[in-house]
Amino acid sequence: MVKEQKQMRKRNENLNISKKKIDKSSSHYIFITIKINNIFILLSDIKLNKTLLYRSSENYKIKVSKRTMKESLKYMIRLYINEIQKKFLNTIDSLVLRIVAPITLRRIILDLVKLFFQVQKDKKKIRLEIIPKKCFNGCRPRKAKRKKQRNIIMSRLLMERRGG
Repeated sequence: MVKEQKQMRKRNENLNISKKKIDKSSSHYIFITIKINNIFILLSDIKLNKTLLYRSSENYKIKVSKRTMKESLKYMIRLYINEIQKKFLNTIDSLVLRIVAPITLRRIILDLVKLFFQVQKDKKKIRLEIIPKKCFNGCRPRKAKRKKQRNIIMSRLLMERRGG
């Protein structure tokens, strides 16, 4: 019990650090962060400055790898949304969804969240904050050619054009 309270305090402190960027007009935030081998989802109340619901893939006993990332993400978000519906649905009036994930996984998250809020009869205000992230494998830029090679290639092209 004491360990959980310490973890909750740490999460709340982390929220305070990032609070400068948070819009206070909305009442709740959902942070979705995807790492290489884990998925973290956090529901926090801005006005009360509390973490209401925190889950990672370990909490749902889901093993995540690069291969199973898409399926496990879909499953975990559905479980998390069901949990939110049972506990906090009446208290949430406006919501900000902050996503830190690669592009392919962002689309999956947005589709699932869309479905969840289309099913509800009462409309809630939803705002998206998407933080760009590089893909897992590094996305390296093209290899730069050396100046000496560039000059040789350019001189060959010029000679071919002149007919020499």
